[in-house]
Amino acid sequence: MKIKKAFSIFLIFLMLLSLPNALALSKMLVSVSVNHYSSDLGELIVIAGKISNEAGYPIQNALVSLQVNNPNGSVVHIALVYSSRNGTFKDEFSLSNDAPEGNYTIYVITSKTGYEDFRTTISLSLFFSDFLIVASPNPIELKQGENQQVLITLISNKPLNFTVLLQVSGLPKGVKYSLNQTFVTPFKASALTIEASKEAEAGTYNVTIIGAGKGKVRYANINLTIVESKVNLTPILVLAAFFAIAPTLIVFLKKIKKRKELKFDQKYLAYARALAKLEELKAQRRISNEDYEKLREEYEKKLKKDSE
Repeated sequence: MKIKKAFSIFLIFLMLLSLPNALALSKMLVSVSVNHYSSDLGELIVIAGKISNEAGYPIQNALVSLQVNNPNGSVVHIALVYSSRNGTFKDEFSLSNDAPEGNYTIYVITSKTGYEDFRTTISLSLFFSDFLIVASPNPIELKQGENQQVLITLISNKPLNFTVLLQVSGLPKGVKYSLNQTFVTPFKASALTIEASKEAEAGTYNVTIIGAGKGKVRYANINLTIVESKVNLTPILVLAAFFAIAPTLIVFLKKIKKRKELKFDQKYLAYARALAKLEELKAQRRISNEDYEKLREEYEKKLKKDSE
């Protein structure tokens, strides 16, 4: 009798000793992915994942609880799904085009008897691609006093039934613009003319094209470079040289008039050409003032001597 009682106590002791191991819960390994796709009705959000045990075998009939909050903190979607035979699960829902843009928070909880609950939080950045603004050509370069046309086009991957207001900002002082169409619709274009005055400050600027419609705002940047316009000095130098040699030419013409012979005097022509070349060198600053005065005096003396 005493032996049976002792054996019973021993069995109870073994049961109590093994109880913590019996109550220990296994861990679930969960992978979750979130994707979104554009459609005519809005954005399609797809949440998918797979559940397995620590040995890598799939867990079937695990309960998956999903909750999605929008950027304002409001709950926009709740779902309960079960994992399939191969441990996978999937849920999808749609957001309308009027849904707020920003970071959406997705809460995922998986549970099953005999396993520890699994919890995770996923952030999804969502920005609806209603339309894009494209500027061409870009970048552009303008000289002071010039203008150039840039084509502003709206591109969309879905039909839109509203117009977009175009505006331009970031132009430097002395530069103005005009749009042949202020309101445009997707797949239509507006011609933007940028005109730089002669007083426009040279440099590189970032010009922003702004498109706003139905609460949506999109931007496009144009890299604009203003360069200084160089003055062509050649006509000025030629004119200055002409007025400089005018007195010498008068002497030369008087000499030609006084000549009794009609034959052209090559000697005087050579002097005149030399003087013209001398004035040109001086205007281009390719000869010193000292050399210029010396040579000019020498040529004029020769012309005066031969004209007497």
